[in-house]
Amino acid sequence: MKLTLTALFAAALLSACAADSFQRAPMPSQEVEITSPSVARVYLLRMPQHLGTLRTVSVRDNDTEIGRIARSDYLCWERAPGRSVVTLTYEGADVDGGGNQGLIDLQVEAGEVCYYALTIDPDWRKPVVRMLGKEEGKKLLKDMTPAPKL
Repeated sequence: MKLTLTALFAAALLSACAADSFQRAPMPSQEVEITSPSVARVYLLRMPQHLGTLRTVSVRDNDTEIGRIARSDYLCWERAPGRSVVTLTYEGADVDGGGNQGLIDLQVEAGEVCYYALTIDPDWRKPVVRMLGKEEGKKLLKDMTPAPKL
């Protein structure tokens, strides 16, 4: 009985620590590549890695909150063409690197679809982003889950 209670407590504790993803910005239809030729679509894929499993990364496009992303999830939004700064903030306690930021200098054209892969640098506990080619982005996207709408 004592072992069962300990196992239940440990499971509850671990699930309480799990990072939750959500998306505040409208999620465009995933049935089409882009909803209008007058906008650009951005995908941000949180790549699977052990580091940062219990931490999320919050995402803002200029002053617009896009959402929060956990491991193996993705965010997707459409925006007007032009230049913006996407801010990625690694959430968590300061001692664990919480508050560290990464940036994407985003320059998009109307009708363009961009894919970005997000990882956490193991030494600096900082979000690191690299742009993906269209085919690589589509392939990786198949194994990921969209962040739920909040």
